[in-house]
Amino acid sequence: MELGGFFELPEYPCCDKKRSAFSWLTALDKGTAVFVNDGRTAIKAVLENVQKKYRKESHIPTYLCNAILQPFEELNLPVTFYSHEHPLKPRLNGTIRNAIILLIDYFGAEPIPNETIREYLDQDNIVIVDNTHSLFNLGRYTIKDENYFLIASLRKMFPIPDGGIVYHNRNTFEIQYVLDDTPHPMLEAMILKRMYLECESKQMKEHFLRIYRSYDAGKFEREITLRDIPFISREMMKRIDIAHLIQKRKVNLDYCYRHITQKDIFLFHLKEIHSPFIVPLIFKDRKQRDEVRKVLIKNSIYPPVHWDITNIIPEKFAYEHELSRKILSIPIDQRYSETDMAAVVSVLDKVIS
Repeated sequence: MELGGFFELPEYPCCDKKRSAFSWLTALDKGTAVFVNDGRTAIKAVLENVQKKYRKESHIPTYLCNAILQPFEELNLPVTFYSHEHPLKPRLNGTIRNAIILLIDYFGAEPIPNETIREYLDQDNIVIVDNTHSLFNLGRYTIKDENYFLIASLRKMFPIPDGGIVYHNRNTFEIQYVLDDTPHPMLEAMILKRMYLECESKQMKEHFLRIYRSYDAGKFEREITLRDIPFISREMMKRIDIAHLIQKRKVNLDYCYRHITQKDIFLFHLKEIHSPFIVPLIFKDRKQRDEVRKVLIKNSIYPPVHWDITNIIPEKFAYEHELSRKILSIPIDQRYSETDMAAVVSVLDKVIS
């Protein structure tokens, strides 16, 4: 058994449509849901709806996945980076007016409360919250303002080839989809990964990793085109039991916090996490982080680094670069049982002690 990496093709037990991920995502209490091809497409869809009025300034966090920058660059929007205080609390000027502010709910935490977001909205700002990591934080959906947008990359939470979503509260939100009925390459990768986990063929693993890396790298080589979510992703989400998925993630999150012996390596306190995504750990330096990662991988546990910002963010943002060198994320998603999580904790405790 391997832990981590992108989702393999899962089994889809029958579930009531009202309990499906698709039904949960499109519930009207969250605002109007608009599906798109992926997370960066979701950002571009919002920017294309607001850029005519808000071209003055865009405030972007210095700790981010570089895919977030792509839509701003394609639309030639001026970007101002803002820094953070530990743990990832944005340092934003309270006098910002008539600008675009992008916020990230890191690892399911809530670095800025809703009250502060409302203050920015009252100052005639557009606020975009990337809630990919905090999709299940219901509090974020309570703000109802025409200048407030939630965007997420859905493949980070759900076993689908790709997909993104925008939530808005506007009377009009224009989007012109480009039709694309071609087979999705990530579906092949997901099928191959499922087959690999059952038979452990090295050749098969190399093949699905090659597809995955080619697909991800190719996104930076092409201009973002506004496409609908892949049809297969939509259908898959209609068959995912959302309650089971959320509960499983919560149980695994709680298990890590209760059983990892070294408590000072957690980036956030458990009470700060409003939505179960992944467990970010902070080590004393890059050397220790890389040593831990090496041992985990040797034990078939693949912890991602969120994120490497080298050559993306100016070096003057020292806190973010230091965090990037010391962080490691432990997967806790719905694929894994308590036995799996116990194996992860056991390896961590041995290598850290």
